[in-house]
Amino acid sequence: MESFGEWASRTGLWRDIQRLEARQLIEVSGVGPRLDRVIKLTKLGRLMALGGVLPPERWDRGWDGKWRIVVFDIPENERTKRQRLRLWLHTARFGLLQRSVWISPDPLGELAAKVQSETVDCGSLTVFEGNTCLGECAADIVGRAWDFHRIADAYAHWHAHVEQHIPPNIQGHDAKWFAWVDSERRVWQDCMAVDPLLPRELWPKGYAGEKWWKMRMRLLAKFAKIAPLDSTPDKG
Repeated sequence: MESFGEWASRTGLWRDIQRLEARQLIEVSGVGPRLDRVIKLTKLGRLMALGGVLPPERWDRGWDGKWRIVVFDIPENERTKRQRLRLWLHTARFGLLQRSVWISPDPLGELAAKVQSETVDCGSLTVFEGNTCLGECAADIVGRAWDFHRIADAYAHWHAHVEQHIPPNIQGHDAKWFAWVDSERRVWQDCMAVDPLLPRELWPKGYAGEKWWKMRMRLLAKFAKIAPLDSTPDKG
């Protein structure tokens, strides 16, 4: 019949809290007894807990009406450089408009420094910023650059996964809780890997990313109520 403080010290909870605070993932307020302290996730902590990206922040950003276009034709003998550039563009959520023409509604930001670091001439790699001039609408460009059928399939897979893999009668002390949380997060990250999370004004007709995000938040809030405080996942 030990106290909470004794249990927290014995199980290493306070050491974990100190490590998370040092990484700026949580903030601890209050200077009294440990039970009187308030622990909250920081913005970075929230970001990490929710899969590395906060879709509402991406959706709610504005668009200045300009496209950023990266065009490259890097020769075969510089394959590593070409693959590295493609990885950067994919990570920055650029869409593939055609072959080696990549497009984004966002300023290059940190990507600009990476692109500039590549020692290729303008005939091999060029970056443009501007508008279309032949009447092409934004919806046509979005539909061509990003595969929204694949995006819809990824969200559908997430929904099917969480529906099929919620263990019945799950309890906070059950190791199945940990397994479910881990698997759900991995499948959700697959959605985030393919969804460009475009500004709202560029959403194509039928895009349902926000619906799935809200459903996920409701689901995680429900599971948070049974989050295990008296056990650790079985590592065996």
